[in-house]
Amino acid sequence: MKVLPQVLASLADGRINDEFARFSFSSQTDPVLIEAEIEKYRHNSPLVLYSDLKACHEFDLTEKLSGIITPALLIVGEDDMLTPVKYAEFLKTHLPDAALEIIKSAGHFAMLEDPIAVNSAIIKFIRP
Repeated sequence: MKVLPQVLASLADGRINDEFARFSFSSQTDPVLIEAEIEKYRHNSPLVLYSDLKACHEFDLTEKLSGIITPALLIVGEDDMLTPVKYAEFLKTHLPDAALEIIKSAGHFAMLEDPIAVNSAIIKFIRP
């Protein structure tokens, strides 16, 4: 999963970018929730976030997807700009046993933006 180079550069320089955090949410998400999460985000170490996102940036199992036989539930926010729906659709196509749930009016943090929809998707997946 590629990460925007400017985000990695900012974190490597010890700076946390609030706009990147805002960009992670749907434009339809309650601004109070967004600002509360950004406040939490600011308390993270930029170098820890850098290491985390750098690992995401470099991790690639694309060639091995067909060999993953464990059932998978892919949950993605309809408005996710960091890991867009097209990425989840790609995974659904290439994983042998995958289900896809697209959470309406949610971004990258669908579990915060619409926890009821996310929990419903999980329950539906584990109790077919």
